Amino acid sequence: MFESVPAAFALWEEYEQGQSHEARIAKDMQHVQMMMKIADYERAYPATTPHFKSYWDEIESVWVSDIGHKLQQLIMPRLPVCANDDTPLQNPDGRSCIA
Repeated sequence: MFESVPAAFALWEEYEQGQSHEARIAKDMQHVQMMMKIADYERAYPATTPHFKSYWDEIESVWVSDIGHKLQQLIMPRLPVCANDDTPLQNPDGRSCIA
């Protein structure tokens, strides 16, 4: 596919290597999407929470742009994330994730 459209390949490489501010923001948006998906999954299936502990433990280190760091600061407090251990955590909706 990229052989027929060299400009598309150049953009893909730019994204993969994080060569521009826009490419780094696009990478960070993937992390935002994943954060929201995992939080939603944990909310729907509380028993899976321990499986995502390593993700939440590493979330601080994944951001590659200043906008990504800011998005994390804005989004994390609003996500109904369950506890990563056996400690019950009360979510903003009043529901505890650990049964």
